[in-house]
Amino acid sequence: MKLKPIITAMLGMMSASGAFADTGTANITFDSEVTSTTCTLEAAQHAVASVIPDTTAKTINAATGETEVARSPDFALNFTACPAGITNINLVDVKSSGGASLTNATTFVVPEGGTARGVAVGTTLNSTTVALGQNVNSGITAPVDGSGAASFTGSNFIVHESGVPAATGDYNTTFTLTFDWS
Repeated sequence: MKLKPIITAMLGMMSASGAFADTGTANITFDSEVTSTTCTLEAAQHAVASVIPDTTAKTINAATGETEVARSPDFALNFTACPAGITNINLVDVKSSGGASLTNATTFVVPEGGTARGVAVGTTLNSTTVALGQNVNSGITAPVDGSGAASFTGSNFIVHESGVPAATGDYNTTFTLTFDWS
C-alpha cells in the first residue's frame, strides 16, 4: 500500500499553501468566570447533636441480634446553593470515632467514650442504615431540586452488643459523613 507517499504529498501541499496565505494578527479576548461547583451544607448542621433516649440495661440485655433498642429523634442535613447541573448529593464515606462492633462491624460501632457497656451504635440516612467505609453507600443519595437544594433525614440508634452484658452509664461516639455531588 502506498499510503506514506500520499500523506507526505498532502503535508507538503499544506505547508506550501501557507506560503501564499495572507498574514496578519488576530487578538481574541476570552471573557468567562470560574464558579464554585460545590453545594453548601447549612452551617448549623456541621455538628449535629443526636441524643438517643435513655434505655435500661434490662431492655438492652433482652434484645438480640441487630434488634433496635432505642432511636434518636430525626435530624436533617440540608444542602443549598447547588449549581445548575448538579442533580444528586451522594454519601461517599462514613467514619466513626468508635471501635468495631462484635454485632456487625460493617454498620455498628462500640462507643468511644463513657461508662456504659453492651451497646453498639448505628446511624441512618433517608431510612437506610449506613455502612462504615468509603464508597460503600452508593445507594444513599438525595436529589437536588430546582432551587439547588437537597436534604437528608437521619437518626442514630442502638442495639445490644453481642456477648457483652449491658452495664449502666453514659456513652458517646461520633460519625463523620462525607458527601460529594454529581
